[in-house]
Amino acid sequence: AMFTYSRFHRGKFGPAWEAMMEITVPLYKEKKQAFQLLEAKQWKKSAEQSLNSRKNEILQSIDEMFTALKTNEEIYHLLVEGIIPQAELTFQASLSAYQVGKVDFLTTLDSLMTLYDEKMRLHMTLEMFHKDLADVEAMIGKPLETHHGGENHESRREQ
Repeated sequence: AMFTYSRFHRGKFGPAWEAMMEITVPLYKEKKQAFQLLEAKQWKKSAEQSLNSRKNEILQSIDEMFTALKTNEEIYHLLVEGIIPQAELTFQASLSAYQVGKVDFLTTLDSLMTLYDEKMRLHMTLEMFHKDLADVEAMIGKPLETHHGGENHESRREQ
């Protein structure tokens, strides 16, 4: 409530007083509060849906990153355990055959280039593995346990 008063002169009629009182009557207070409460509940629900959506996006990204890690790990093993040893044997056989004149130089050079290509592929696979590993670690906020050769031992997501 607010109360004000003032005095003023009215010429030959003499002094006069004026008083005013202002009172706020909350006629629609409950309706207004109910609307505000409903609005707050809707905002909370929208925020929760947004949070859940973001969580799902992050979990999907982490799953995709783990899949990429696993794929690179499998390619690494294929290269180290099968493809590169086979390419080395092929090159050695081609070199021996070239030395005794059974194959031409281009065949030997081709087997050497194949060996180098597979070794380059191995290094690219390791590079991608370590990049993906760094991405996963940045996303989950902690380092993963790994050991040489790109093998990943902690490849399950903690929830």
